[in-house]
Amino acid sequence: MNLAILLMKLGTRSMAEKHNLELEEFLRKEGCSAELHELSGTTRTVDEAVKELGVDRHEILKTMVMICDEDQPVLAYVLGDRRICHGKLKQALAAKSVRFASAEEVLETTGYEVGAVPPVGHRKVLRAVMDREVLNLERVVGGGGKANCLMSINPKDIVRLVRPQIVDISE
Repeated sequence: MNLAILLMKLGTRSMAEKHNLELEEFLRKEGCSAELHELSGTTRTVDEAVKELGVDRHEILKTMVMICDEDQPVLAYVLGDRRICHGKLKQALAAKSVRFASAEEVLETTGYEVGAVPPVGHRKVLRAVMDREVLNLERVVGGGGKANCLMSINPKDIVRLVRPQIVDISE
């Protein structure tokens, strides 16, 4: 697409829509078989996504931004029925401390709001850690860039595009 046409289209869209256009372009360019699904309700939480899609919590992928050692953002991927174990994450990252990023840190780091962060296509290239359980599934559903959008993606595409460290970080 011509850059001038893309810029004209972006000028008439909300910030979330602009990010989704960029996300769609990223997926196309990278040859990723992911699909974006716009829904009628919001899907910022695992429970909302389960309700909207009628899938099991185990099929939902949470993409979270963690802050290690006070200032190092890291992406962490775990399934919807699991939680990040801070101790395991600290050990995997050889970090002294880990915490969840604030909403502002998530937006600044990824370009997306909390609850809408997609598994791939972030503003910045980040260190990433994926719970090894994620790779047991053929497809997962994660954030799609907007509060009412989800992405269906093969975890192998996430590994190819993000190159996360694969370790046990959940409980």
